[in-house]
Amino acid sequence: MIDASLHIILPAYNPEPGWQDRLTERLQPVYDILKEKYGVSITLVNDGGKPLIWNSHSLPLQIITHDENRGKGAAIRTALQHAEMDLVLITDIDIPYVEGDMLKVVQELSAGREVVVGIRKPHYFVSIPQSRKWISKSLIFFNKWLLRMKYPDTQAGIKGVSGRGIDAIKASKVSGFLYEVEWVRKAEKQKLNMSSIQVSLRKNILLSGINGKKLHQQVLSYLRLLLGR
Repeated sequence: MIDASLHIILPAYNPEPGWQDRLTERLQPVYDILKEKYGVSITLVNDGGKPLIWNSHSLPLQIITHDENRGKGAAIRTALQHAEMDLVLITDIDIPYVEGDMLKVVQELSAGREVVVGIRKPHYFVSIPQSRKWISKSLIFFNKWLLRMKYPDTQAGIKGVSGRGIDAIKASKVSGFLYEVEWVRKAEKQKLNMSSIQVSLRKNILLSGINGKKLHQQVLSYLRLLLGR
């Protein structure tokens, strides 16, 4: 018996070669569990990168392509506009977190949560490049003390939304990766039914650093968020 519709959204920009095999290997076990209870669909949004082709028939995946790179927030909003769903699981195309974390997010949504935020465990920050660690820790600090957010760790790369949580993302304006700060903060202000779960990286996940140009752009975006609070 199908309880609800579940949409899995995967934003992508020029994934590493072999992404199809990795995606199938990591997402297939989760899909096989979830399809027993939910009507599952999957959307990969190619955010203006090189053409992507999906040849596997084991996962019900569609690809939507942006003509140009618009940013992660814009990619998520595009996916939400192309499907009707009860529950939404958002994660990255490399499926960086363990299967159990994804299942917990969906369980929380099924229990009535409108927003589920992934919180990175301390070990996460040991296994990432120093530049990414510094940026992540700084953002958590500023979210907590400047924006007074209850859920300051906004950049884990795994979220769940339903109902008004979906509406909060659709109403967001930021296109880059800081879109998560914007809509999670808005969800807190609107007193949505929210929860968090601690998440763990898979073994052998390699996360890159952040280049100076992107960092400058994100600093400016964050300043705009602060000025608009």
